[in-house]
Amino acid sequence: MLVESLTIICIVLAISFIYLRSKRRNYCFAVLPLVFVPAGNSVVLILQDMVPGVLSTSNFAFARIVTIICCLVACGIVMTVMTQFIRSKASRGVYLITCSMFTVALSLIYIFDAVQYL
Repeated sequence: MLVESLTIICIVLAISFIYLRSKRRNYCFAVLPLVFVPAGNSVVLILQDMVPGVLSTSNFAFARIVTIICCLVACGIVMTVMTQFIRSKASRGVYLITCSMFTVALSLIYIFDAVQYL
């Protein structure tokens, strides 16, 4: 899932760059919290490949805890702060619901994908 994580990061950064170029800085910064979960998963997977034995089955919980922490940070702290960049109340609600659902769904995908390797 490393390639998929890096692809998601690139797509979200491209979306953010497009918003920046179209002079919608509010949306540019609001999209960035979607990078937290794939970035956390990428770091864990890179560590797993670089350092043998770091994430064996005994340390499997560490990798999932990192994913859950990234999900909580993205949903709880960062997205709530980023809603200040969005002006209308209705857009704020839609933003929070949509981005939170995406982040939680992606976290569950990473967790269940890792479970199959146990």
